[in-house]
Amino acid sequence: MIPQKTSTIVPLNAAQRLSGRATNQGREDTARATVEALVGGTLSDPEWDQVQARLLEFVSILRTWQREFTMRESGLHKAA
Repeated sequence: MIPQKTSTIVPLNAAQRLSGRATNQGREDTARATVEALVGGTLSDPEWDQVQARLLEFVSILRTWQREFTMRESGLHKAA
C-alpha cells in the first residue's frame, strides 16, 4: 500500500520553474525524490536503477498508445 504522505512531492513543471531550466539530472533527481516520497524511504542506487528502468518502460508504452490513438483519430477525421 502506498503511504498517503505526498505533500513533499513537487510537480515537475513547478520544479522546472524553481530551478529555471531543468536538466536531465534535475529531472531524474525530481523523479527519484518523488518515488522515494511515495515509498516512504530512500532507495539504494540499484533499487533506483530498477525503478527508473520500469518507469522508462511505462513511458514507452504510453507513447506507443498515444501514437496509435492519434493515428486512429486522424483516420476517423478523414473518414468523416
